[in-house]
Amino acid sequence: MVTDEELRVVDRCAKDTLAVVRELLALRKDAERLNWLERQHLEELSMHLVVDAEHDGQYYVCGDSNKPGYGPTLRAAIDAAMVAG
Repeated sequence: MVTDEELRVVDRCAKDTLAVVRELLALRKDAERLNWLERQHLEELSMHLVVDAEHDGQYYVCGDSNKPGYGPTLRAAIDAAMVAG
């Protein structure tokens, strides 16, 4: 028979494991973004915060493909630029 304490321990371990898996997935996505940035030619890579223009308040990222990505965070803008080109 499983005790209530053992069930609490299992539940806590499951939550900890889930948190670790989520962090691992986030780290993998960040690594994917960094790898993409590293592959861009520095002369053609640009990142900006848009002010007083279309997409005001959003981040802008444009890589080798010359296809921009916009997003509310730099990560989101990088993701959009990766998808665009």
